[in-house]
Amino acid sequence: MLAEAIAEYQAAVVLAPGNAWYHASLAETLVQQGEGEQAIVEYEQAARLDPRNASYQVRLGDLYRDAGRAEGAKVAYQAALALRPDDEYVKRQLTQLP
Repeated sequence: MLAEAIAEYQAAVVLAPGNAWYHASLAETLVQQGEGEQAIVEYEQAARLDPRNASYQVRLGDLYRDAGRAEGAKVAYQAALALRPDDEYVKRQLTQLP
């Protein structure tokens, strides 16, 4: 089931590489499959395509954090906070990074 979803989102990304939502959706499906590093690549692309979407930055920060990449998490969370300065979740995540 997940493999089919991944294949469909990958096809969508090929057809519309400039669609940030497709990249983010592929990333979430990859996370469910346990492919965190590839999900990071897809969220990075989604964030590049739609830099004003704070949700992509937050999710990217979470994935970096989970991968032990504190500096990447910090950059992503700071980008999210610049877009949503009152986001308590992001503020908390930043204080918990090494």
